[in-house]
Amino acid sequence: MLKRVLVVLQGSDGDRVLKRMVAALAGKGKVQVEGLAILDEGALCRRSAVPMGALHYKRAADERRISAAHERLTSNAKDFVEACRRLGIEASVHEVRGSARRILAKQWHDYDLVMLGREKEGTGTALFPARHLMKLLRDCPRPIVVATDTPAHDGESVAIAYDGSPQADRSLHLFLLLGLADGRRLEVVTIHRDRESAAAVADQAVRLCAAHGHPALAYPVATGSQRLPVLMAQLDRLKPGFVVAGGAGSGLWRRLAYGSPTTRLIKRSQSTVFLHN
Repeated sequence: MLKRVLVVLQGSDGDRVLKRMVAALAGKGKVQVEGLAILDEGALCRRSAVPMGALHYKRAADERRISAAHERLTSNAKDFVEACRRLGIEASVHEVRGSARRILAKQWHDYDLVMLGREKEGTGTALFPARHLMKLLRDCPRPIVVATDTPAHDGESVAIAYDGSPQADRSLHLFLLLGLADGRRLEVVTIHRDRESAAAVADQAVRLCAAHGHPALAYPVATGSQRLPVLMAQLDRLKPGFVVAGGAGSGLWRRLAYGSPTTRLIKRSQSTVFLHN
């Protein structure tokens, strides 16, 4: 059962999506939601070559950028707490300054779930460039929800990208245990070299969902080509509100977690992505 959720507010458009996601928790009993509003000056004002005599202008520009980010972050934090209050959800927000990665590394052990929003442009988030976001996903001992700020697919269905690996199985199991599947239509997508093997693997996930009281449909796909483009095509067809994927494991999910395919999955996905190692 979901007890404590950490929501990472970044002062970006993704914060609005996180509010909608938290709204979905309103019917799941007494859930404590804590927002962490991080002002990472190092991420906002990255080092760069400056022409001679222009250092003063860069410092002034950095100060303006930090001030504007602080205003957005403060405003989003207030809106977030008010939105939770209207939903009857216990919530608080703590504003901190420093390295987002280091701060989260000290915080996430206290929570059941970590939520953060994806940046509109690029492959990372407002706080995490793509390469840092991938490291965060690998290192976090808790499941992470990455929400796109412009979701085209916000339906009630869940696409479970399942390859039968222990990592994919743990991710799906935890998704079910946390109650995130409640009231949603579940669809299992399994990709293999032959359809019979794909169907057998997908059936494992279907049986697990059924054991938790959630009927699921299986979509086994046979292909001899690269699996990520095939997976993305299936997601575009199904248009799920959630995508459940395994973390750092073998086969497809090792490539997803450790290479550029995960970057593309998060970048291209028009759905919220649930990831767990």
